Amino acid sequence: MNYCKARSLSDFFQKASEAKGLIRPLAGGADIMYRLKKRYLLSDKLTLIDINGLDELKGIAERGNELEIGSAATLSALEEFLKDRDEYSLLRTALRETACPQIRSQGTLGGHVAGCLPNSHLFPVLMLHGAEAEILESAEEKSIPVEDLFRGPYHNRLKSGELVMSLTIPRKDFQWEYYWGEGSRKQFSLPPFVLAMAIDGEGNRFIAGGGPNVLPTHFRVLESAPSRFGGSRTTLLNLVKEEVSAQEKRKNRLTDYQKTLLFRFTCEMAEMEARL
Repeated sequence: MNYCKARSLSDFFQKASEAKGLIRPLAGGADIMYRLKKRYLLSDKLTLIDINGLDELKGIAERGNELEIGSAATLSALEEFLKDRDEYSLLRTALRETACPQIRSQGTLGGHVAGCLPNSHLFPVLMLHGAEAEILESAEEKSIPVEDLFRGPYHNRLKSGELVMSLTIPRKDFQWEYYWGEGSRKQFSLPPFVLAMAIDGEGNRFIAGGGPNVLPTHFRVLESAPSRFGGSRTTLLNLVKEEVSAQEKRKNRLTDYQKTLLFRFTCEMAEMEARL
């Protein structure tokens, strides 16, 4: 394994172009160390390019109706920034559930997103907000929805030498929101199911989730169902069955436990929708 430190963005891309084999940016290192330990990454022919010295990747700012977060900003820094911003309360809740304070103080948002954990606490919430990742390759910049980073569990769609520069998270007018993401040992294990739900001021539903066997996904059948889900639990149960079938076609096979949770919380969503 080779290691080098980037002095600037241009230096990062220069070092990336010269490196042989697999290239990975190194910021907090939480995801990289986990992958090396589990042998998801092999140290042979791996080059780590340290980007900790690049201050332009660490900023967090609110610009109009959007948050712009540098990829090297730590999860704890983002949590602190959001502590008095209730318009991002769903994201704040998911951050608190992510790992433990020690890991959040070291781990970065860019590393977490690029790591593509299928049962990430943050991905469903980022999807509900319509977050986008700004990707830079040399001088070429592009923006893609966060959910499109996923190629598979622990595998992203980034090309070798591409760098996540920042994340843009639009503010949403959620009138109701709910988050579920408990593990067997809260805050220290990855949850068996993560579910984020919201209803905006215009009555639109947003439902996204993920798990060890379920890539982060929008539950489109439930999102686009008739107003108030048809008004009965039987209709809602049939809609959940239709959603499960649609997910299976995408090779997202929900466990019985995940199906139960999806039905349970969608029932709560339907009750709240009737009150709004």
